[in-house]
Amino acid sequence: MQIQIDDEVSQRRASGRWRPLGRAVFAALLAFLVTGTSAYAQTSGDGIVSGGEECDPPASSCPGYENGLGGCQLFFGGDPAAASCTTGGDCFYAFSCCKFNQQYVGGSNIQCEDGNDCTGLTYCDQVGGCTQVQNLNPAGTACGPPGTICDPADQCDASGVCQPVLAPTTTECRAAGGICDAAEFCDGAGNCPDDVFTPAGTACGDPGTECTIQDTCDGSGGCTDNGFEAVGTSCGDAGTECIVQDTCDGYGTCDDNGFVSAGTACGDPSDTTCTDPDTCN
Repeated sequence: MQIQIDDEVSQRRASGRWRPLGRAVFAALLAFLVTGTSAYAQTSGDGIVSGGEECDPPASSCPGYENGLGGCQLFFGGDPAAASCTTGGDCFYAFSCCKFNQQYVGGSNIQCEDGNDCTGLTYCDQVGGCTQVQNLNPAGTACGPPGTICDPADQCDASGVCQPVLAPTTTECRAAGGICDAAEFCDGAGNCPDDVFTPAGTACGDPGTECTIQDTCDGSGGCTDNGFEAVGTSCGDAGTECIVQDTCDGYGTCDDNGFVSAGTACGDPSDTTCTDPDTCN
């Protein structure tokens, strides 16, 4: 018998009809002979319909509820709000009507979860989908993830579609932190701008006077108190021959230093028969 097989192989080689097994095919055949299982057997929950599977939802159909194998997690009724499961007639892959054993749900009156916040009751379609919508939630119903100040929760429209909602540019999204840290407002595209401070040197706080230095922003949201003019700084009434120059007291006040003593020479010093020297009075 061995001689006959060898002769047949020789004849096939000579005729060009003999081809050696590919490495992958040979490896698969060897694995089957050793383990009794096929290298091409189906993998449950990998998101690929194979073998005897009728369905196997891919991870793209259940965002947030992937199983790490390329498919979806299992829940009762396919509803992630329900408990997870591994077996049972109502144990479906998330947002589908594909059962734990990758088979279609048979009944048409079996309730399921389609993952759409804008649909009410939904039922299985007998081919693995949760597509039979009985009713829609009212327009204006909140849908999607929780919102923020500038990007509030989306709302359902009258046709069962979740529509985006964005706050207008008049919406304050960050309160003022002080006179040098103004409030921020939404940009109309769902974002709250970065916290921006008033530029350094901008006037704030106490206004500047002759004896008080204007307070200014420090560029980091604070208003710096720049204090007062030094003692003796000229202010108020200007000094003349008979008026003493007013000066700052170092605490923001302009002191009135009064007048030169009466009789102090001023003006025309001429002392003639008809004119006496001028003096302060």
